[in-house]
Amino acid sequence: MKKRILQLGGGFAGVGIIGLVGIIAWVSMSWPPSFEEAPNPQIEATDDPEVIAEGEYLFHTVAHCTACHVPKEAVFSMENGERLAPIGGTSWEFGPMGTIRSPNITPHSQTGVGDWSDEELARVIRHAVGPDDKPAMMMNFAGPMSDEDLTAIISYMRTIEPVDNATEPHDLTLFGKIMFQGPLSIFATERPPKMVAPEHVARGEVSAARGRYLAEGPGMCVFCHSEIDSDTGEIIGTPFAGGTPDPDPTDPDMEIVAPNITTGGVLQNWTKDTFILRMRGERAIEGSIMPWENYRGMTDEDLESIYVYLQSVEPSDHDVGPQHRPAE
Repeated sequence: MKKRILQLGGGFAGVGIIGLVGIIAWVSMSWPPSFEEAPNPQIEATDDPEVIAEGEYLFHTVAHCTACHVPKEAVFSMENGERLAPIGGTSWEFGPMGTIRSPNITPHSQTGVGDWSDEELARVIRHAVGPDDKPAMMMNFAGPMSDEDLTAIISYMRTIEPVDNATEPHDLTLFGKIMFQGPLSIFATERPPKMVAPEHVARGEVSAARGRYLAEGPGMCVFCHSEIDSDTGEIIGTPFAGGTPDPDPTDPDMEIVAPNITTGGVLQNWTKDTFILRMRGERAIEGSIMPWENYRGMTDEDLESIYVYLQSVEPSDHDVGPQHRPAE
């Protein structure tokens, strides 16, 4: 009997080793995944000063591109209205899965995106797929936007001063590559949360429609302030009713969760002026992914539009608990 158990154990071990070798071989052959089917949006940059000015506003405030494409120490010390060069340098540490890093997106021909076409830039922003058909890690979390705003942002990017700054590549472990192709594939593929932007409403007068476009589009408020299915990237339950806890990048023993911002949550007793004042304020939690430094540069009209829209969404009494708390 003992001999039979040892034989079975050896057999299981052999199967396990064969399975492990198979997984390693699969990851080696299939990483990074390729997405040739991702379309190239028909976007063409313009030298129209008004379009470029709108792109500058969107790039640095609403779409908060510099929140990721600038080293964090520079972002945290950014003055209101300051325009930092998007030279890359932010790192996202995923523990045993490895590290993802943001690239230089100035128009430098060697270390930036200077050799990319307008359509290639539009593709990576809209579909999170680069010119090489490989996933642009983390770009899934860039908010969806209209053709008008995508044109404006790319037109502005063409005017940025090129900076020669070679950034380090991603450093993913075997475990990380397995996870980013499986349970965490929303980080690496064209699946949700690359949502479709609501109907575009141009900047100008205050309106709930403009607020919806910003909050569910380029501002991407809905993604952080809603519960997200970790497999599909889709919203669970009531939008804006509070997010999913994330590790605090400044303290591994803590986690951060975005609050419920419906009228059943923190906005229950907030006036328009209270909301705008807070959006112009400083970060209360250092490791928060909320791009306070960018959002405070938004116009009063856009902030008021977001407030008006949030007043109209379905209220929820969902309580996320302390926003900054010990990790579970």
